[in-house]
Amino acid sequence: MVSHFIRTWTELNIRVRLATSSVCRWIHCAVRSILHMYWRFASSVPPFWLLLSYYVGNSLLGFVLLKNQGLRAGQPRIRSIDLFFTAVSASTVSSMATVQMEDFSRGQAFVLILLMLAGGDAVTSLLRLHLTKARISGESRKARDEVLMISQTAEIESQSINLLSMVVFGYFVGMVSLGFITIKIYLASGPAAEAREILSNKGIPVLDFAAFLSVSSFTNCGFVLTNESMMPFKSHPGLLLLSVFLVLAGNILFPPCLRGLVWSSGRLFKGKRAAADYLLCRGDGLHLDFQHLFGKRRCVYLAFATLAILSVQIFVFVSMEWNSDVLRDVNMSGWEKTVAVLFQSVNARHAGESIFDMSTISPTVLVLYVVTMYCPPYTYFSLTGERDASRGERPGSRNLMKEPLVFPHLGYISVFVMAICVAERRKFAQDPLNFNVFSVVFEVVSAYGNVGLSMGYQCAQRLTPDVSCKDKWYAFAGWWGDGGKMVLICVMLVGRLKRHTCCG
Repeated sequence: MVSHFIRTWTELNIRVRLATSSVCRWIHCAVRSILHMYWRFASSVPPFWLLLSYYVGNSLLGFVLLKNQGLRAGQPRIRSIDLFFTAVSASTVSSMATVQMEDFSRGQAFVLILLMLAGGDAVTSLLRLHLTKARISGESRKARDEVLMISQTAEIESQSINLLSMVVFGYFVGMVSLGFITIKIYLASGPAAEAREILSNKGIPVLDFAAFLSVSSFTNCGFVLTNESMMPFKSHPGLLLLSVFLVLAGNILFPPCLRGLVWSSGRLFKGKRAAADYLLCRGDGLHLDFQHLFGKRRCVYLAFATLAILSVQIFVFVSMEWNSDVLRDVNMSGWEKTVAVLFQSVNARHAGESIFDMSTISPTVLVLYVVTMYCPPYTYFSLTGERDASRGERPGSRNLMKEPLVFPHLGYISVFVMAICVAERRKFAQDPLNFNVFSVVFEVVSAYGNVGLSMGYQCAQRLTPDVSCKDKWYAFAGWWGDGGKMVLICVMLVGRLKRHTCCG
């Protein structure tokens, strides 16, 4: 009896093992087939279509999540077009808002954080590196039996991509964590008692505000949980400087910090030395779809150009507004005003967080902001008139300012402005003081540059008074019809993909 039981149990065990082995083999083959199809797809489809699918997919998913999250207590229902607009704005890090931020619930704010993280340069850079690795892997498989040297080159490039991916991921996580911790510490300090009271009165937890501001600033999105953006905190220079640091760390400081981290990785980890040297020597001209790894000279040029543009912004703003109503606040010291001007100047080019009402700023400053929003983030001056050899560019170029793709960008902006003017033609006739061409141009350039500044809308400027009209703390686009909003959605997507949509 016992022997029969043992024999039966053994046979059953063998059959289970065989069945399990067969299922495992089938799953293994299926996974390999899926991965093979994926790598072939990723290596053959142009980056533009992949990135467009990525942003549109993120926006649709974000819209569904925002739609399914509960509303904040006492707040009105948000229209679907405004939710989709907000999802696109967050996923393209544009911070164009058609809804007041305090209308969103805590769950919706968390969804916006995820969208901003997914749309930031750090994550999209990792996506590009992943796609490049797929392309190089496909090329190396084809060349494996033909030319050994090509295969070896592909191998070192693959190792370099792996190292670069780890560095970018570490920089991304480290900066967001550092920003969150420092903002949280500042808000818990004694000088920030007024800031804590402001957040408490608005029903915004300090933890939520710190996390949201850290992610939004580092990704250069510009959303803030308060309706008035950073206006309530204009007398808190410490908080403003932390935000400025995160904005620059996610933009202008990204290339030099990335180069420094790659160099440090090669020295700290002996096995990464060859890949690090390869990136430092040829990273700016690699077979990579990665525009954030600069050579030494380009980093210096970028620093000088950024300092020059920022100095011009500060000088013009101080010259035009230092004694105006914009900065005339008896509660602000000279130091606080200086930090406020620095904060607005940095954000006017990159992130779109605002500490002043744009409608009250002089036209001279606004025109300058249009120019700075139009300039690509990595615009820089070549003092020697030579192009960076590491990019394979010709020496002796007479271009002093390296701003690529000038005319195609103007072409896109012109078409979008005309489309919005057509969509909102009735409001141009009925409300000409608010609906004017400059306000539309400002909105379109801000969305196209993924900045997020807006002129807003003032009910007091309506020619026909309307008691039902109430000023709202959101973008000028929030007062447009559905057609104009859909056009601006296209503007934000094209602006995020302009590197792949324009040529010049």
